[in-house]
Amino acid sequence: MKYKFLFYPLFALIVLTICSCAPKSAQIAPHIKRPTGETLEQSVKAYWNYLIKGDLFHAYDYEHAAFTKKLSRDFYQKKYMKGYDFKAMKILSIGKQGEGPEGSTKVIKEIKYSLTGVLFPVPKELKIKRTDYWVKEKDGRWYHLISNPVAGKFY
Repeated sequence: MKYKFLFYPLFALIVLTICSCAPKSAQIAPHIKRPTGETLEQSVKAYWNYLIKGDLFHAYDYEHAAFTKKLSRDFYQKKYMKGYDFKAMKILSIGKQGEGPEGSTKVIKEIKYSLTGVLFPVPKELKIKRTDYWVKEKDGRWYHLISNPVAGKFY
């Protein structure tokens, strides 16, 4: 074949063209298995619905990259939030975008949960008011920041 030497560069060009046509969100965060275009409220509700169902595989996709770099999906699924059985979550208020620590947005919510695997008697259902922080990243998605108030760090 006379033009065989043109085949490989042409093939490489076709592959690069196809890859460059992939959606931007897939290029920015290919590991994320969630839709783009969710509002903050939709993201918070989706994240907590996954936690309530015990679906930590999908909840992991809502965690901020600074946190997921420290914990693998496998560890998150097997060890994270063990001992909690989340029953319900209700958003009480959403702060102004970007006014929280590190440009985050404050979300105050009420969580109903129970504790599992404890060696002493506890109420069947507990209720807590908690503040979460969410940040919107370049890929247009909202991500949950893990906060450590004692150390003043956010992941």
